[in-house]
Amino acid sequence: MIKPTLSVCIPAFNEEKNITFLLESVLNQKAKSFILNDITVYTDNSTDLTGKKVKEVSRKYPEVKIVEGKKRRGKYYRVNQAFHENKSNFLVVLDADVALVGSNFLENLVQVLITDSKAVLVAAHNIFVKPKTFIAKVIYTHLVLVDNIRWSFPNYNSALNYYGSCTAYRCSFTKSIKVFDRLTDPHLFIYLKAAEVKGFRYCRSAEVLQWPITTISDLNKFLRRSFGKKDILLEKIFGEKIKNVYNSPFKYKLRGLFKTLIQEPLYIFFAILLICYTRVYLLVLTKKNIDSSATWNIVNSTKQNFNKLNRTKRSIIISTYDDLENPYYNGGGASIVHQIAKRLGQNSNVKVISGVFPNALDKVIDGVTYQRIGSFIFGPKFGQLIFQLSLPFYVFTNKFDLWIESFTPPFSTGFLQFFTKNPIIGLVHMLSGEDMYRKYKIPFFLIETMGLKTYKYFIVLTEYMKNKIAAVNNSAKIEVIPNGIEIKNKPVKKYEKKYVLYIGRIEINQKGLDLLLKSWSLIVHKTEYKLAIVGVGIQSELNNLKKLIDDLNLSEKVVLMGDVRGKKKSIIFNESLFVVLPSRFETFSIVALEAISYRLPIVSFDIEGLGWIPESFCFKVKQFDFQELAKTILMLINKNGIKSGLNREAKVFIKQYAWPKIYRKYENYVNSLLT
Repeated sequence: MIKPTLSVCIPAFNEEKNITFLLESVLNQKAKSFILNDITVYTDNSTDLTGKKVKEVSRKYPEVKIVEGKKRRGKYYRVNQAFHENKSNFLVVLDADVALVGSNFLENLVQVLITDSKAVLVAAHNIFVKPKTFIAKVIYTHLVLVDNIRWSFPNYNSALNYYGSCTAYRCSFTKSIKVFDRLTDPHLFIYLKAAEVKGFRYCRSAEVLQWPITTISDLNKFLRRSFGKKDILLEKIFGEKIKNVYNSPFKYKLRGLFKTLIQEPLYIFFAILLICYTRVYLLVLTKKNIDSSATWNIVNSTKQNFNKLNRTKRSIIISTYDDLENPYYNGGGASIVHQIAKRLGQNSNVKVISGVFPNALDKVIDGVTYQRIGSFIFGPKFGQLIFQLSLPFYVFTNKFDLWIESFTPPFSTGFLQFFTKNPIIGLVHMLSGEDMYRKYKIPFFLIETMGLKTYKYFIVLTEYMKNKIAAVNNSAKIEVIPNGIEIKNKPVKKYEKKYVLYIGRIEINQKGLDLLLKSWSLIVHKTEYKLAIVGVGIQSELNNLKKLIDDLNLSEKVVLMGDVRGKKKSIIFNESLFVVLPSRFETFSIVALEAISYRLPIVSFDIEGLGWIPESFCFKVKQFDFQELAKTILMLINKNGIKSGLNREAKVFIKQYAWPKIYRKYENYVNSLLT
């Protein structure tokens, strides 16, 4: 499928403070569903360093272009110019004094035009940065009130929501209209043209930040602009429909007032007085001073640099008992959570709350803050329970915009959504209730089922798990996002094959290590290869594993390698013939992804949790039949670990699980809940 093309237009007059930051933000945008053709800055005869700064960026990035005007003609003259010069399928027009939130801003905006063929104009979600001075906070509260009113319209369908600081257009629409020079309100003209074909849309997930007006002097300049003023030409074109286009029903005003009262209770009274002032100013003081020309008076307080602004960062907490440094449970789940946290930290402030362990300290790893909580005095199993019971306290005592709860045994859920109105995402690597019941004959799954009903949002790894949760909670928003992996290049060096490999947490029952060792004991005398067992676990599991190895007389043919990471881990994969996953229960094995990335075949039991692995990569045997498992392992050893088609297909298959693609799914889901 051919991707549509996109051009970005930035009209700019004396925007030296922010233009470089804005251009870099646009260049760093992810483009999954479109091709970015060009970014053109129309400098409207700027007298500062705007042109010089744009040229500096254009020397590094050829897609950045500059059109320098010799005379100041105003924003909508340049917009009209872009409308008719643009050769792409879509056009995005950005004010030069804004900041884009996140790297999926353009993707979210353009997706509306791609998925809705009737959409011709899409407005972004404009958010003002909260200032510090008293007068500025009063003006800001006034703006918040206006925002809360305009956002109350169903589907945001109001001229008030065509804010103009960032808008996407279908270019068949822009080429069909001309913004006349004599228009007092060109802004309204464009909206009404889109409304005629029912093509106006609003994209809440595409956020753009803007500095608010901070002085009364700048507010007066803004009020003298042409928005909302009488326009004879517009009345001739559109007739009676323009008379009430900027009006809001009383119920929306009341709703907006109530929301603003909650958000800014200290300044709402002064903001209402300011509204009265603006009404008087418009009705009496400026009847002869309306700035109806195309070149408005410059409002300087809105032209600031966003480069050092921390306001763009949201606060996200991820809770997981597992931890990269936990000597008992630093398995695949810990790695996945860390990768998610590290990537979300590019646009948000992220903290991971994990379980405590001996000698544990709070620390920062790869830019991610780790806070270890709970107790390890009675061992890690009891520690999991203490950790889970402690989480509601931390929900109460931490400020956050969103919390991702990685479910933890024995109950899986911590009922965290009960304790906050902010969104809690249940991250389901596994539902442990049934497995806990199988092990301990205690019906943990009953509490787990009750907990699942309290959540609104889930991220699961497979469609199977999605259906399982939906059967309990059919009103939840469940997103399927599999685990990700760093793609490995095929090694140039030839490695000597030494092992049949098991890698994972040392937990004999769930991971099926007893079945694997029984299988290995049946064929150990028929091969020179050794079984490598890589991973960590609690001491009792390690002791039981060693005893099982001794009881089966396998000590000379089984190598316990412990915790292996980094380059050493890569070497072990390359020195292995294939990987065995003998688990009784899995949800989405990271080890399976790693094996495929190293072009190694897999041997496993035919269980639901591994159903996503294509048969071309995996030999699946009857559930928990260790004799059949032994035959399959021996057969693959005799074939030197070769499975037909693995090298050809693995490279293509594994790309869909590359971390950049998986992260984009996380980012999009998180953005959908925070906008």
